[in-house]
Amino acid sequence: MHSSGTGMRAVVMTLTVLAILIAIVATTAKSYFRDPNVMRGHIGPVYGFAASHLVRSVVTGGEDKAVRFWDVETRSQSNSLWGHNDSIVGIALSSDDFTVASSSMDGVVILWEAYSRRDLHILKGHTARVDQIAFSHDDKTLATAGWDNQIGVWDVASGENIRMLQGAERGMVATAFSPNGNRLAGAGWAGKIMTWTTRDFSKVSEWDANPGGVYRLCYAPDGSLLASAGWDGTVGLWDSKTDKEVARLTGSLEPLLCVAFHPDGSLVAAGGHDGKIRIWRITGDLIGTLSGHLDHVHGVAFSPSGLELYSAGKDGTVRVWNSLPH
Repeated sequence: MHSSGTGMRAVVMTLTVLAILIAIVATTAKSYFRDPNVMRGHIGPVYGFAASHLVRSVVTGGEDKAVRFWDVETRSQSNSLWGHNDSIVGIALSSDDFTVASSSMDGVVILWEAYSRRDLHILKGHTARVDQIAFSHDDKTLATAGWDNQIGVWDVASGENIRMLQGAERGMVATAFSPNGNRLAGAGWAGKIMTWTTRDFSKVSEWDANPGGVYRLCYAPDGSLLASAGWDGTVGLWDSKTDKEVARLTGSLEPLLCVAFHPDGSLVAAGGHDGKIRIWRITGDLIGTLSGHLDHVHGVAFSPSGLELYSAGKDGTVRVWNSLPH
């Protein structure tokens, strides 16, 4: 009889604990799906991401092969484009918001006219996945980083290929133009950064940046620094004139997949495999960590005013962060 009573109490205790856990999960899920700063629309992960340079809006691409436009003001999707036959992994937006570029796992890049929703050019030249893509400062040129070890350079107006630059072995993943338009940077799984002059696309420099690979590159607004987000969980900050390391931003124990500078150049944000976004001063001080994504963070960008941060991730969401550390 005593044994039976003990067993019954154990069952009751187990059921009580289970009920509490279910209530916690339900409350968390309810809060998550009603969060006004979370925007949903993609079916599956979001990989490609870019923010407007002019207004509070972002553009995303994902596993569902759609390019989606988001109005941050209303927290809603404003438009979508279809044309890719494989997952979209790269998005770039021209400085005037007129042209959008998207790249996919099958190596195809599409240039779109944002407002008319029509495709302008389909760029074919890479033989493998194309990851980060970037417009030049004057929006006349597009660079594409391919896993075929090449950085493609394209004329935006005509869609014609200007040059295919030979990168490092193991695939090129990242690319960025300097704000003054004089340099093009590229990097990839070899962990090296390469730069070329845009005058004739001759190679200028090459150096080791992040062991295990560089996943994204980003220049500071004034062009003084180049940031590399690496598979080693760090962000390297490099003097764009000397290629020397200025700071190493640490704090993540897992790979970083995206990086962005604050509009005034004083802060750097990066996200990655652990689902967190970290914000540093360019001196190297970690000043804050943002948690909310349920999986990898694939894109981060500050708003034009610098008062908000936008992000997108493998959990299929686009997020707006308006309480930032400073």
